[in-house]
Amino acid sequence: MRRSYKLALTISDDHYGRMWRVIDQHRAPVHVALLADTSDALRKIFADPAASDLFNGIDYLRRNVMGATLGSDVIIAGSALGNGSVKEHLENAAKRTFALLPKSWQDARLPFPNPFPNECGLQTPTGLASYRAIQAVYAASLIQSALLTCKNKSVIEIGPGMGRTAYYAYHLGIKDYTTVDLPLGVVAQACFLGAVLGPDSIWMQGDEATAEGRIRLLVAGEKPDKMYGVAFNSDSMTEMSLPAALDYMTWLQQHCECFVSVNVTDNLFTVKDISRKWFTIVNQRPYPMEPGYTEETFIPRQFPGLMAWHRIVWHITKLVFKRGPKRAISSLYQRAQSRLRRSTVI
Repeated sequence: MRRSYKLALTISDDHYGRMWRVIDQHRAPVHVALLADTSDALRKIFADPAASDLFNGIDYLRRNVMGATLGSDVIIAGSALGNGSVKEHLENAAKRTFALLPKSWQDARLPFPNPFPNECGLQTPTGLASYRAIQAVYAASLIQSALLTCKNKSVIEIGPGMGRTAYYAYHLGIKDYTTVDLPLGVVAQACFLGAVLGPDSIWMQGDEATAEGRIRLLVAGEKPDKMYGVAFNSDSMTEMSLPAALDYMTWLQQHCECFVSVNVTDNLFTVKDISRKWFTIVNQRPYPMEPGYTEETFIPRQFPGLMAWHRIVWHITKLVFKRGPKRAISSLYQRAQSRLRRSTVI
């Protein structure tokens, strides 16, 4: 992990937004442990990440939440709880989730692994179901449903949190799965996925080339030249800087068959805002798991050219007869450049 993290720091870009710089300040002890000469401090963090801020910004299993208790319940997100107790909130979330799942999922005994101490959630026969875990089950069902419409059965997830959605997708048979995150985010995913699936189930920077059947943990700044069936993003695209979000949009348009987004709608921009030049929206509805979020499905726009061919031929023909070949080519070039500029701004 230490070797992979050092390599990731040389690859990752730094225009991902002020919010994550602040969060990384809280996770500074993890950064120091990763750069240390020994793994002693890192082993302690991986054994009990709730005692540190490794999962700060991505999950409730972290130090500043674990201290906020009320009886046997944990105050996980005060603004989202409404008037009910935490237990009632989790129970309602679980009911909503399983009501929306395919019948085969409802009949399955989905596991809720708890590899780390002090995790809090709703007690089930297969483990404590935390709020994020319940959401991850639903997210994995969205991905599986979207894959049914794709020829390519691979998945790329941007901003995967601690890897809960990747875990459920992998558990349900989606083996060609790639994640992209900031360097400390990759560390968080390696910590969780390594604990619940085993280290042989993940691939990180610096590992040997063969990664078939393993979840690939890529670092932001590295965008593979590969086609994917489904690209998935939850609760992160609209928290990036605008340049970073637009970079992902231009890359996704060329590298996925379908893009599924679950993001908040009251930030500086929405996914719909930044997608319109590259994607066509085919499905949109309020996210059923949490108010203020929208669940959207996009398919890439196809650009056979900067202008339709019949318009190009008509334009050249008209100008050739009126102004001559040289003026026709110059005018067409200027129109193409204008169209290109318009296609790269919101």
